Amino acid sequence: MSPDISQHIVDILRTITTDGLPVGKEQAYNLGQILQKNKVHFSVAIGGIYHFRKVSHPFLLREYESLEGYLAGLQHMEDIYHIMLLAISEGYQESQT
Repeated sequence: MSPDISQHIVDILRTITTDGLPVGKEQAYNLGQILQKNKVHFSVAIGGIYHFRKVSHPFLLREYESLEGYLAGLQHMEDIYHIMLLAISEGYQESQT
């Protein structure tokens, strides 16, 4: 995975945590436009988010002691990744036209 994409994804996750989902969504949309303008295939974004999904599991296991807490945290992260991917896709597609 490209370090540049990784840093963008980390920045988006931080923005969602500090400034809220709407601001993070806008940042993800902008990332989609950047990818399209730089002729980076959309699969790079998918791979980047998949990587973060994979590495977040140990963090969630440490963070939540109960199964219910872990599952709630996992669902929350999945929701965020889904929203990010949709926003990146929208920005990517808008830049194609």
